[in-house]
Amino acid sequence: MSLNELSTAAEHNLDMKIVLLNNRRLGMVNELQKNGFSQGPYAVHFPTTPDFCKVAEAYGVACKYIEDESQISEAVAEMLAYKGPFLLECKVAPDESTMNQ
Repeated sequence: MSLNELSTAAEHNLDMKIVLLNNRRLGMVNELQKNGFSQGPYAVHFPTTPDFCKVAEAYGVACKYIEDESQISEAVAEMLAYKGPFLLECKVAPDESTMNQ
């Protein structure tokens, strides 16, 4: 996520919904390195990331952060009911698979 899309969505008040699955990893790259190389992974772990909700709100984009599966239904309903750009950030376990098995 480069964050440029938040600026565009806010500027044009687009009814755009973004779901950010935040595992603090470059998920697919991390998995490819783990599955394809005996050493590594390298340069794919991010111990800190921005507070994406604060960034979204700075652009005027609504945001919700969830960290438990029990919150999904309510959060998605809130996101879909909102008229305008909305970012839903979902905390995901760092080693959760990002690729089909």
